Amino acid sequence: MGGLTASATYDVDLKAFTKLTWDDFVGTWTGEDEDGPVTFDAIKGAADNSIIIPATAGIPALFGGIYSSWGEAFQPGIRR
Repeated sequence: MGGLTASATYDVDLKAFTKLTWDDFVGTWTGEDEDGPVTFDAIKGAADNSIIIPATAGIPALFGGIYSSWGEAFQPGIRR
């Protein structure tokens, strides 16, 4: 595939594994889903190792497409 043969060799540069902390997930995230660009803020929660992604205009930031397009209902404030 791609013009390579089984006998080909490859040079690989491996980098040391760096463990992520919860602080690495806090901040503004941008990406794209089926409806186009998505941007949301992730903030530290009050509990240890928790992150909160606030809703925007009542629509969950991570599930906006599902919430708006599929007619799913989210119930705020329910926690396990």
